Parts: sequence; structure tokens; C-alpha cells
Amino acid sequence: MADAPTLEQLFRRAVDAQLEYYRSVGQLSVEFARAAFGVVRADRATPTLRMPITPVILAAAEPALPAAAPVLALEAEEGSWAVGMFVVENSTGSRVSAPVELPVLADDEGRRVHGAIRFEPEVITLQPGEQTLVQIAVEVSRGLRRGVDYRGDVRVPGLTGTSIPVVVRRVAASRSRAKASR
Repeated sequence: MADAPTLEQLFRRAVDAQLEYYRSVGQLSVEFARAAFGVVRADRATPTLRMPITPVILAAAEPALPAAAPVLALEAEEGSWAVGMFVVENSTGSRVSAPVELPVLADDEGRRVHGAIRFEPEVITLQPGEQTLVQIAVEVSRGLRRGVDYRGDVRVPGLTGTSIPVVVRRVAASRSRAKASR
């Protein structure tokens, strides 16, 4: 009969697991900061780090709606870059190395737009169980009509479950920026 673990052994395992968790969170935070500051350094003239927040208020009498699939929403003014970040995980049993892709961006009527899209890193290389933070930056040009949603799916071939729905939208210039350009 095997000896049962002592309280001290259980406590050490719990502490080790907690330390591993915080180490992983710390690594993701460092990757996020590097990616965010890299974008700011690359283009200081335009405010690129915009993450739209849309509050949702449900009245108490309304029935709960089924959860919608998450969508990465990117918005920016014309002439700037819409930036977002997402996590990719290798849940396969083998090493995967593949480029990050966003093959098509199109409006609801099927009109495709072509513009600059950047990923950092451009190629994902992950061992089984590993994850990494990926930054996407989409140039918002005149080709994107203001207020129109352009949809696409970010993919990493070879990684299951990495189809990430993306919506890119050009927003109106802020009043202070519009006045400055006159």
C-alpha cells in the first residue's frame, strides 16, 4: 500500500501549482506589453491602442439570451491602425509551426477590402499545450466605409479551434482631431 502524501507535500504541490500559474500569467503580460509598446513605438503619431467597450444592460424582466460567440472588434479612424490581441493555444499532441492568416475581410454584401494587415508574431511555433499572445493590426484606409462592419476570420492552419471572428470598422474622426486637420 502506497503511503498517503503528507500535509506538507500537499501544501508544496499547491504552492508549486500556484507559482506556475502566476509565472504563466506574468509571461503573457510581458508579451502583451512588448506587443503594445512595439505598436506605439512604430507609429507614435496615431493613437493605435483602441479597444471598444460596449456596455450591455439587461432588464430584470428580460429572459437571458444565449451567449454569442466571441468576436474581436477592431475600430479606428481613417489613416490609423486598428489593433487587437488574442491568445492562441496548441491543444494538439504535436508541435505546430504555421503563419497567422486573415484571408478575407468583406462587408455584409460580400465586397472585399484589401489593405495592410500585420501580425506579431507572423508565424506561430508552439509545442503541445503551449500558448502565445498574438497582436493584429489592420490599417484603416479610405477603402473602408465609415460605420460599415468588415468581417473575416483569423486562422492558424494546423491549430484546431483557432478560427477567430474579427470585425473591423472605420469610425468618425474625433472632434479634436477633425478640428486640427482643418
